[in-house]
Amino acid sequence: MREWEWLPVNPLTKLTRPAKPRPRSRVWSDDEIDVFLHCCGHPGATLLARTGDALLFALETAMRAGEICRIRPEHVHDRYVHVPQTKNGHPRDVPLSTRAREILGRVGNDFGLSGTQLDALFRWARDRAGLDGLRFHDARRTALTRLSRKLDALELARVSENRDLRILLSTYYAPTVDHLADKLD
Repeated sequence: MREWEWLPVNPLTKLTRPAKPRPRSRVWSDDEIDVFLHCCGHPGATLLARTGDALLFALETAMRAGEICRIRPEHVHDRYVHVPQTKNGHPRDVPLSTRAREILGRVGNDFGLSGTQLDALFRWARDRAGLDGLRFHDARRTALTRLSRKLDALELARVSENRDLRILLSTYYAPTVDHLADKLD
C-alpha cells in the first residue's frame, strides 16, 4: 500500500481479532482422583503408578507437570522444594504439606518420569478411566482452589508464582461463595 500504492484501502482494517477463550474452570473431584489412581495401579512402583503420585503431588503443591518431572533429590528440603527454573524462567520455592512430603518420601525425592512419559501415561490412564476433558494442568487449578481455603490471595500468588494477580483471580483462585461466607463468620 505504501510503497507501490496499489490498494487504496487496507482490507485488513475491517478484521477483528477472535476473542480470547475463557480460562478453563475444570476441577478434579475426589471420585475422579480415585478412579484415575485405580487405573494407574496406584500405589505401586511402575511408571504408571508414579504418574498417580505425580498427580497427587500436583494436587498438593499446584506445581506444573514439567516442574514435577524436573525435581531431583538435591532440590528437596525439609519443608519446601526448590524449583531452579519455572515456565516463566524464574526460580521459586514451593512449600510442602505433610502429604506432599509423604509422596516425595514414597518416590525417593525423584518421580523418575520425563515430561513426555508423564504426558503419555497420564493420557492413557485418563482415557482408560473414562475421564474425558480432564488435563493434568487442571490439578493446578484444583490445588489452588483448595489452597484458597487456607491462604489469602497474596500468599496464593507466592505459592503459585503468579506475578499478575488478575490471572490468578480470573483463572485459578476459585473459592466458592459458601466458603467466602464461612470466612465472614
